[in-house]
Amino acid sequence: MGALTAVHTTLTSQDVLDTALMLLARNTVEAVLADLKCTTAALASLAEKHADTLGVGRSLTQHSLPFTFGLRAAQWFHGLAAAGRQLGNVLFPVQFGGAAGTLAAGTVLTAGSATSPFDLANSLARQLGLAAAPRPGTPTAWPSRPSDMPWPRRWTPPARSPPTSCS
Repeated sequence: MGALTAVHTTLTSQDVLDTALMLLARNTVEAVLADLKCTTAALASLAEKHADTLGVGRSLTQHSLPFTFGLRAAQWFHGLAAAGRQLGNVLFPVQFGGAAGTLAAGTVLTAGSATSPFDLANSLARQLGLAAAPRPGTPTAWPSRPSDMPWPRRWTPPARSPPTSCS
């Protein structure tokens, strides 16, 4: 048996499972962001409605200076809105590295055509609504950034239409 027949050169089941995980994660984040949109809308309404409703401030279970419930709701709003922005910046890349994470799988799959392995991976990402893989390899370890990018840098999210209904 020659090396060519003994070496795994195409996409792996791990590529498929990792891509499926990215699809599930993306769909879950979209659902969470939809709920977050409704929650922040409700908090904005509470903040406006209770702008003059006095409440007791607390400091480690003891009374503190008075404040308005509207202010407290606005603080909750800003916290959730900031978390939503961060969550909305997470990318979910297609997994297309192959057995060694080198895109050799794409070379085998595109042999004899004018399509490059990168074109094939990017086409798959577009068809699935995922981000293109930022580089060959297995980027699922940190789907929000490539391994050579230091934390806590943010990415621009892929274009997605925001959910429009609150239930």
